[in-house]
Amino acid sequence: MTRTILTIRGLHNKSSASNVARNLRSTKGVAGVAIDVQSRSACVEHDEQADVALLISAVKQAGLQVDGYNRSDAEA
Repeated sequence: MTRTILTIRGLHNKSSASNVARNLRSTKGVAGVAIDVQSRSACVEHDEQADVALLISAVKQAGLQVDGYNRSDAEA
């Protein structure tokens, strides 16, 4: 599994967080999503089927923008 942390512009409240989480969870290969409104970020655990471009697309479908991301291998 890979863990990608997305920094999301426009992530200001529970409603936007819910929309982003729903879109990310529906992305093929995503195993888990944790949204932090305060830090305006989403932590996504996923396999190789869900590349960063797909994750960014899911955020854009929620009407928000990804300002950056950081990827790492998730610990077992």
